Amino acid sequence: MLERDVVSWNAMLVAYIHSGDLRRALAIFDAMRERNVTSWNFIVTACAQHDDLLQACQIFDRMPLRNVVSWNAIVAAYAESGELPRAKFLFDLSPETNVFSWTILITCYAENQELDWARTMFLRMPCRNIVSWNAILTAYASIGDMDQATRCLDAMPERDLVSWNATISGFVQIGRLLDAKGLFERFPATDIVSWNAILTAEAEARDMVAAKELFEDLPKADIVSWHILIAAFAQNGDLDSSRTLFSRMCKWTIFSWNVMVAAYGQNGQIEQSEITFRKMDGRDLVSWNAMVAAYAQNGYFDHAERFFDLMPRRDVVSWNSMVSGLINLGEIDVARERFFDQMPQKNVVSWNMMISAYSGDDRNDEALALFRAMDVSPDRVTFAVALEICANLSDVEQGKEIHRRITEGGRGFESHPQIETALLNMYAQCGDISLTSSIFEELSRRDLAAWNAMIHGYARIGELGSMLELFFRMLLEGIGPNFASLVSIVSACSHGGMFDEGFAFFRGILKDFGVNLVIDHYICMIDLLGRSGQIDRAQELVLDMPYEADGVAWRALLSSCIVQGDEERAQRAAGQISAVDPRHPTTYILLANVYATAFV
Repeated sequence: MLERDVVSWNAMLVAYIHSGDLRRALAIFDAMRERNVTSWNFIVTACAQHDDLLQACQIFDRMPLRNVVSWNAIVAAYAESGELPRAKFLFDLSPETNVFSWTILITCYAENQELDWARTMFLRMPCRNIVSWNAILTAYASIGDMDQATRCLDAMPERDLVSWNATISGFVQIGRLLDAKGLFERFPATDIVSWNAILTAEAEARDMVAAKELFEDLPKADIVSWHILIAAFAQNGDLDSSRTLFSRMCKWTIFSWNVMVAAYGQNGQIEQSEITFRKMDGRDLVSWNAMVAAYAQNGYFDHAERFFDLMPRRDVVSWNSMVSGLINLGEIDVARERFFDQMPQKNVVSWNMMISAYSGDDRNDEALALFRAMDVSPDRVTFAVALEICANLSDVEQGKEIHRRITEGGRGFESHPQIETALLNMYAQCGDISLTSSIFEELSRRDLAAWNAMIHGYARIGELGSMLELFFRMLLEGIGPNFASLVSIVSACSHGGMFDEGFAFFRGILKDFGVNLVIDHYICMIDLLGRSGQIDRAQELVLDMPYEADGVAWRALLSSCIVQGDEERAQRAAGQISAVDPRHPTTYILLANVYATAFV
């Protein structure tokens, strides 16, 4: 070929772009004697795909002629880089748009959980295609708003595999496994993605018999199917089955080896983790992270740090593993100073871990201060933890401010069951039963956690009639109680003087509800017996219950002894508290009551 035309040059340009060689693609572009709008569009898109937004923008600005594809390319470049305001500005500047232009923005808003913007753009679209519908459906599913997602699925003029798979995966993600299976059975056609979603559902339900049967029935398992089942067996402590499956695989990828390194680590077999790691022909960042996490999760922090220091490169997951390892060892301040504060980049998981660590250590003021200092957008977990902190502090004003941020954030978190329950708990703990009840009654779907939050709310403020009425209403709706429901009820009956009702519920826990008794149930009964004047029976329960009495149990008995004026038993209980829980602040208050007043 003596003289290349623009089509030939474009073909060479595309070849280098597809091979991932941006440097040579740019050299070809610069060498072209003649370019058409397609040439320019190719190179703008290539720069964007290689995260070179500056160069993509500079080339776009030099374009002598632009068409709708050019504008779509630059809008996509900014949107996919997370610069959504700039992407929207360029979209509005575009002299011409098509359905793809709109779908770019909807998809990126959805991926960034800017749900209000995604919905607004979707509703403004002059015409929609299946890709647009799938983008908004996936947005709802990704934040767990499955009521909206299913309404969207039902409204679609046509559906494809993406539509069905996104909805099934959304149900799996929030634990509505029966709904996921029911939708799968309605599926007019399935592919391996659908089957893998249901396989994940069985694994999430820890029904490994059903998961294995489903795996064996798969029309054609892909490597993801194998990895799902290997990981599921490991998470259920069945490493033998994980190993057997791994050995049955026709071909191992680096990801397959990584799954096994993590599997051994999750089950405390650190030596096997490292042996597997050393066997690998090639290792990637995930391999190193799995090894660091294996040591960190199992308390071998020195070994984790050794691997961390040896890593050829690190990412935010590497740093998060170190933070998590120290938090698990109770070294919260060391985790903060040595790793969290030194991280070159933090993601929302980093912040969530540190905030949760402070909250779990009853350092709620520090947790709230860290929440306010976040420099990334909070996610659903962040908001749920923040609401729990407000509940612990009984800070209803801060709780309302967080509620407002959730509602106005446009990400649809307010309709997720985790946030709904966190809001109920927060308002209930803060004593605002009116708002708690209003939120509860507006829920489209009430799970056991929501009922428990409402029951606890009534119990906390002593509205025992409303609490019992709600409990029986829950039973009528086919929802059985768990240990938390019954702890709230027995405790409320104890504090409210309804001793007979408390006894009845305690007796019914095993007989009627099939709930296994935990130490919290016994502590409630110790308190109830003591308050009703039956100190002998309360002491017998402390000594005879199938759990070793802790500080909480002895403090319950001591409080009752003080109220009933039983000095001898109070002295014995005080001695036990000094032995098992000397550092708890309440201990000194109760001991002071015993020794200072001496029941005078």
